[in-house]
Amino acid sequence: MPRLANALLAACLTSVMVQPADADERWNPFAEREERTVRSRPDRQPPANRGGYLAPMRPADTARTAPRPGPTRRGEIPYVPNSQSSPAAPYSSASPSSPGSPSPFDSRPGTYQPPSAGGGWAADPITAGTSVERGELSPVMSANAASPTGIWAGLDAPMAEQLLSPVRLPPASPAMSGLLNRLLASPIADPRLELLRVATLWRSGAALDEPPSANLASAAAERDASAALAALLLSRIDLAAGRRQDACIRVKETVSQAQNSMPAALRGEALVMAGYCAIAAGNPQAGTLAAELARESGYNRPFTIALLEAVSAGPRPNVSLTGPATLVDGLLAMSAPKVDPGLIEQLIQNADPALLGYLTRQDRLPPALALAAAERAAALNVIAPARLAEVYRAQASGPPSGATPARERAALFASAEGTAAQFQKTRAIRALLDSASRDGLYHAVAAALTPTVGAMRPAQEISWFSETAVETLAAGGDYQAARGWVAFSRSFEQGAGNLDHWLMLLDLADANLRPDQRGQGFRALEDLAARGRFSPEALHRLATTLDALDHNVPIPLWNLASRTAQPQGGHLPETGILSALKLASENRQRLTTTLFALRTVAPDGTRATHLLGLGETIRSLKRAGLEQDARRLAFEAMFSDWPRAEGR
Repeated sequence: MPRLANALLAACLTSVMVQPADADERWNPFAEREERTVRSRPDRQPPANRGGYLAPMRPADTARTAPRPGPTRRGEIPYVPNSQSSPAAPYSSASPSSPGSPSPFDSRPGTYQPPSAGGGWAADPITAGTSVERGELSPVMSANAASPTGIWAGLDAPMAEQLLSPVRLPPASPAMSGLLNRLLASPIADPRLELLRVATLWRSGAALDEPPSANLASAAAERDASAALAALLLSRIDLAAGRRQDACIRVKETVSQAQNSMPAALRGEALVMAGYCAIAAGNPQAGTLAAELARESGYNRPFTIALLEAVSAGPRPNVSLTGPATLVDGLLAMSAPKVDPGLIEQLIQNADPALLGYLTRQDRLPPALALAAAERAAALNVIAPARLAEVYRAQASGPPSGATPARERAALFASAEGTAAQFQKTRAIRALLDSASRDGLYHAVAAALTPTVGAMRPAQEISWFSETAVETLAAGGDYQAARGWVAFSRSFEQGAGNLDHWLMLLDLADANLRPDQRGQGFRALEDLAARGRFSPEALHRLATTLDALDHNVPIPLWNLASRTAQPQGGHLPETGILSALKLASENRQRLTTTLFALRTVAPDGTRATHLLGLGETIRSLKRAGLEQDARRLAFEAMFSDWPRAEGR
């Protein structure tokens, strides 16, 4: 921009700022501008996995060969460089590597570059470090931060940051997603570590479930460079939750006081957020100026800038999305006097987890868009099944003609909950589950239906529904009620036609059973396996999960599995991760174990995980004291392949 134009723009901004914000809500947060050169570098990607070694499965009475990690001090988590390899052994932590592949953690001082988190989400400089260099900002975590107790034991702040950065969030596994959110639910006293905790929940879309902690506010009040990060993260959460006044005051202060010390990417976001606040306060001209300043600062999100300009200029923005969408995009789109359904639909399909969580809470969305946002969020483990149920209830009304599949599912859910007649209830549930299965929503919908099915009582007139009840209750974790339906099925179906084989899957998932209560379904399971009701790959996975949970696997199952070669496909992490996973679990470091497990489970879900990694992950979670989570992971690995009634 020519120098004269710069001067005029600065003068305009200054004139707007003369009036105090508390005297007039039409505030403009831009008092001055700063131009800085933006330095950027491409993220390094983890090396691709290339096959792997999996030792032949052995009968349960064969002695287990345990891996031996390299020498370490107790409590130390080793990271084996990619150029190294460890000798393979049965159930060892060795994994393939690509010789010469760069490590995602650069060893040169001042050049830390977390790898891509995957999943197609937009890069977030607060949580992923993209476009932020250490020379621009002091580390979020202090190197000499005190190591806390509890789940954070054994982790200092830099190590926690290193472990969290490459993790895909939210995890594709519902079990791992629930585990991580549960472990990170409690605030921690260290302000910088608290910032990392909340930032991780933000990446998962789970930071909106509760108000921000006082510890995060303390981090935002610190007089160091990380305070700006905390302030922006806190502002994001407040804006997403509808606490606009507090958020906008904080954004204004951040822009006016800390923008000179902020990295370019964060400075650009702060300017855009401030522009949104100004528009919301009735000052669209400031929104236009904010867009210009963000563009000049090097903010590399052309769509967001264009959307800010469009919202500032007119009642209905006319822009097309190019690339992933973030919370600020959703805020701007929803701030328009007339919500553009086409734009919102684009945002939903390209939304990062935080934006999806925000959109599921918007009352202004038309029913079709509200359902689309909720179902996509549920499929990606951004929201819990109970939240999906709430959206179904709220959006169930409407004309049945021309309804979308999502609208039909909402109506079926309302019918299943609302009708007292059990026959009608079962028909609605079965139709809903079939529809959900076709669109990749089966697990979330089944879990959402669990309270409804759990309140039903087995009866002769709905005996056909028994297996549907069992699998729905199993998906939702109500194992006792599921066993009741299995017992009921024996009075109508004898021999191979009953549901006794489901008892084995329930035993696999339920951590509350005594050892003498397990194994009642083995005979039925062996019969189905002998009849070819398991694919070879599923049979190997079954043997792996049973062994990892220390079940005494019957010899007939081992023999059936050994007739085919073990599958060699599936996701394996970088070299050294499995060894570190095992060591962390031996030290009962639950959070560290979970973070390594998240890198071991495939980004596409449990079933896409290499058997070596699957077995070691289940075994390590159990060893670390997370048996229920280990069993839910094993359940996930087998649920979709579990034999159903003929014809289904």
